[in-house]
This record gives sequence, C-alpha cells and structure tokens, in this order.
Amino acid sequence: MLSTPSSPSKLNLLNKNKAITVERLQAELYDRDHEITELKRKLYENKNEQTDDSNSEIIQLRTKLEQAERLAHEYKAQLHTQTLKTSANNSKNHLSEIELERIRARLQKRIEELEPLPELLKQVELKNEKLQKHINELEKRSSEQSTYGNQTYSFDRIKDNHFSSDDNRTLQR
Repeated sequence: MLSTPSSPSKLNLLNKNKAITVERLQAELYDRDHEITELKRKLYENKNEQTDDSNSEIIQLRTKLEQAERLAHEYKAQLHTQTLKTSANNSKNHLSEIELERIRARLQKRIEELEPLPELLKQVELKNEKLQKHINELEKRSSEQSTYGNQTYSFDRIKDNHFSSDDNRTLQR
C-alpha cells in the first residue's frame, strides 16, 4: 500500500502522477482496442482468400489478436487497480480531513473553556492579597493586644506583689 504524503503539494503531485498513469493506460488500451479491431478486420478480409499464405497469416493474426486481447485485459486490470488505489487514497485523505476537523473543534471548545481562567486567577490573587493584608492586620492587633495584655498582667502582678508585701509586713508586725 502506498504511504500518504505529508503535504498538500506532494498529494497533488501524486494525484497528477496517478492521473497521468491512468490516462496513459487508457490511451494504450484505446490503441490496443484499435489494433484489435484492425486485426479483426484483416482477419476477416483474409478469410475470404483461400490461399496457404492467407491461412498462415490468419494464424499469425489470431496469435497477435490473442496477445493484444491479453494485453488489453492486463491494461484494464491495471487501470482498475490504479483507480481503486486512487479512490482509496482519496477516501483516506477525506477521513483524515474529517478527523482533523473533529480535533480542531475539540481543541477550540477546550480553548473556550480555558479563556476565562486568567481573569479568574487575577481575581483570586487580588482576593488572596486582600485576605493576607487582613490577616497581617489581625496578627498585628493580636500582637498589640497580647503585649497590652502582658503589660496589664505584669502590672497586676506588681500590684499583687506590692500588696502581698504589705500584707506580709502587716502580719509580721
């Protein structure tokens, strides 16, 4: 089986070569048919002559006729084979084009599905940035409150220690 060409120009060249081959075979077939007709005509003309020479010529013409018919049959078979090959290649090319169109449509659909994603990503990144700022602010406040709480706690401890000392002094007296 023939391999399919990879480019349209090679395909066109291949189809032209096949067309030339088909035309050549048709021309040769026509020539052979014409030769057969001519040989048949000569054969029938010679039948009317009853000489030994004409009998031997008739035998030669019959042999040529059989050869020509055999060649014509071979050319017809080649023409049929070439036509089938050309038809098969055309079918393959058509199927390839259909498959390419399906792939193109599927990819186009996928592109359309993916088109909104960059904008969504930007929106999510902005939202993430805002949330991160908010988290940082909360952490800062929490840290400030924790520091304030520690200061308050330290102040309360100092007060407690101070009053405890006073209580201890009072008790000691």
